[in-house]
Amino acid sequence: MKKLFSVILAFVLVLSFAACGKTQPKDTPEEVTQTAFVDRSAFEQNVIDEKIPEMQFALGQDAAQMIAALQEEPQEIEDDEDSDGPYTLLEKADYKVVSAGVFRQHEYYYRADGKVSCIAASDTAFGLENGTFINEIELALDAASAEKRTAVKTPWLPSGVQCDCLTYTFGERSVSFLFVEDQLVKTVVYETAAWPLQ
Repeated sequence: MKKLFSVILAFVLVLSFAACGKTQPKDTPEEVTQTAFVDRSAFEQNVIDEKIPEMQFALGQDAAQMIAALQEEPQEIEDDEDSDGPYTLLEKADYKVVSAGVFRQHEYYYRADGKVSCIAASDTAFGLENGTFINEIELALDAASAEKRTAVKTPWLPSGVQCDCLTYTFGERSVSFLFVEDQLVKTVVYETAAWPLQ
């Protein structure tokens, strides 16, 4: 009886070792590199419609109405001593900027006519997150139809900061993706004639 039990036990051990030696085929690829994806027709339509889908207000918005709407919203940053309300207003010589959002990541630029002529997002815009590499955006949006410029100074970044710029123009509207060290830092939709790049 002991011999029979030993033989059965040895047979089970041999089978278990054989089973451990076989590897199952993997269901998923080892490593998938994820690139940016943007629906090109939706992207183009949003620019023509004068908006960034992730932002609350669009081009053409009356600045006074926008500020009134922002003042009515509950403050997103609670108990913050440094917070000055649901938005900040910066006045420059020839334009004004309203920054809104939790970290002031949405900016609305307007001139003396009081209509928003430029909107900028420093977080996510058109589904593209801040930090996306320039080559990913070129692949996602067809680099051949873009104007690429280097060492550009814009009113949309702090004074003295130069960036690389990838610009797509659709009629009277443009969208510029601003990059520092090949990473996206801001996306801007604007009336092309009102905000010429330098």
